[in-house]
Order: sequence, then C-alpha cells, then structure tokens
Amino acid sequence: MEDEVIQNDVQFKFVVSDKDATNEPEDKKAYIFNKGKYLPILGVQPQGQQVIIPKPNREVLERGVISNTEGLIQGAPQVIYRIEKIDYTDNGIFVYHKELLFPKKGFPYPEACQANNVIKRAFVGVIRAFSKNPLMAILLLRTKTLEKFLREGSSFAEITLNPFYWKPEYYSKTSKEIEKFLLAFLQELKFPRIEFPRVIAHFFEFDDAYMFRFQDIMNETTKEALLNNPAKEIVRLFKIFKSRESKLSMLDKVNSVFLLVRLMFFVPKLRRAFKKAISESTIENFQMEKCDRYQVLRWDDAYKFLGKSFQERIGEFMFLHKGVIPEFLKIGLKNEFPK
Repeated sequence: MEDEVIQNDVQFKFVVSDKDATNEPEDKKAYIFNKGKYLPILGVQPQGQQVIIPKPNREVLERGVISNTEGLIQGAPQVIYRIEKIDYTDNGIFVYHKELLFPKKGFPYPEACQANNVIKRAFVGVIRAFSKNPLMAILLLRTKTLEKFLREGSSFAEITLNPFYWKPEYYSKTSKEIEKFLLAFLQELKFPRIEFPRVIAHFFEFDDAYMFRFQDIMNETTKEALLNNPAKEIVRLFKIFKSRESKLSMLDKVNSVFLLVRLMFFVPKLRRAFKKAISESTIENFQMEKCDRYQVLRWDDAYKFLGKSFQERIGEFMFLHKGVIPEFLKIGLKNEFPK
C-alpha cells in the first residue's frame, strides 16, 4: 500500500541518558549539555502525528499510475526547464526558468491540469454535439435555454475546478480579459450572475495549447474590425486559423465553436451583446505580449504561431540564444539534468 501524506506534524527529539551524565565529554560521542551536565545521546525519537490517506498498491491498477503527475507524463513526455523564481503579481504569475530569456505566464501543476482536462473534454463534447445537430443548435439561440445551459454546465465545472481557482489577481491579463468579456456579454443579456465566465477564464489559464492559439488569432484583429462587422471578421479570423492549424482534432473543435458563433450573429440580441462586450474590452489584453511571443518560438510544430513554421520559429529562438540550447529535461523518459 502506498500512502499519501496530507499533514505532517512529526518532529524528532533526542533520547538521552540521565544516569550516564558526566562533567567532561568523551571524544567521538554525542551529548546534550543541560544544567551543567553532558547527557549522552542514545538516539532520536519521533513525536507529533502524521495524517495519511492510504492508496492501493500499483500492482492492482491496470496502468500502475498512482499520482496525477504520472498520469500526465504517461500521456506524452514533457519538456521542462529548471525554475529559478516565481513572481506572484497583480498581473498574474510569472515563472522564470534557467537560461530562458523571458518568463512563462501562469503556474500549471498536475492536479489542476488534470481537473482542467476533465472540464475541457466535457465542454468540447457538448459543443460538438450542438454544432452537429442544427435543431439542438437553434434551441441554444433562445436566451432562456442558453442561460439554463450555461448555469448547469458551470455548476458541473465548479465541482471539479473550485479547489484550483487562483485568487483573481493571479490570473494572466488574457484570462482576466476573457472573463471580463463574458461577464459583459451575459450582463447585456440580463442573465443572473453565473460562474461561466470564471470557468472559461480558468480553462484558458491552465491550457497553453488553447491560450496560445487564441492569442495568436487575436493578434490579427482590432476592436474596430470586430465592432464594424463582427460576423465578417470572425469568418476572416477562422480562415487564418485554418491556414495555420494542422491538427485535425483541433480543427474539428474550433470549427464546432465557429459554427455556433456564426449562428449567434443571426439573433439581434446576441449580436448586440457581443458588440457591447467587445466595446468594453481591451483587445490588446487578448493578444500576445513579448514573453508570449518568445514562448511560442519553441512551441508545437503542428501550428504556425505568428504565421511562421516551426523551423522558422526555432531558428529565431536559437538566434536569440546565440546557437546555445538552453538546459532542459524531458520527463517521462529516462533523462536527467546534466550534473
């Protein structure tokens, strides 16, 4: 049985011999000096308590996976860099890695990522179902149906994500702006307060694949274009996305969202709500900052970030590093940092 320690108040105290107390210590013996006497140390003894949750032996599990970390790295090897420091600021969390020139936004960790993956799978599955069934999609255009759908979906997501929410200030600028946009959209529709905007903001905060792609496409637009003719601009942005994305699974997911958004613009109150939310948004916060542009130089060869191939981006990355590859480790493989 493998135990998970959830509270550890155990301390250790020296066990001494009072009867062997001496005025002069002997060489090569350990003592505690107390009240003018040297007390020989016989050993150490734990005191306090340790709270554990028992787990089953690996042998009884089909995959032999005990922790969330093991589960994630069995899915695919992960490239990591040594962390030098972490800054918690009012503009989000910034993780600084050894030999990298800019910090990485956010602080994903296995338990939070696993919870996020559950919600992502459920969310994408529902969107696909609606987009592939015109009758279901039309039902969603009724604001009462939409409000109930978002409320029930958020309630399910909250159960899974609630333990992993950051304090509001620790979300990135883009995540905060996504939440702000969705809040304005739902308020314009006169929806009661629901957690959907917070759920979606958290969803992007803990998923770089979606966050970087969203920021990359938002690099290509302006507030004016989205306000003047939002339907036309969304179509144009989707064409750019299709020209850059080579993963069929990702294309299918985004295509499902795109179809529902296009339908939304046929409903006047939804179109007004979208434009109202855009007018109150800071578009620059949806877009990449310098540190984001740096991170995608070495990220994902299946998508043309910044409109450049992976070979072009990795070439730029190596140029910035003067041809020297930063020290990294692949976990999931038998690899270690250089000594």
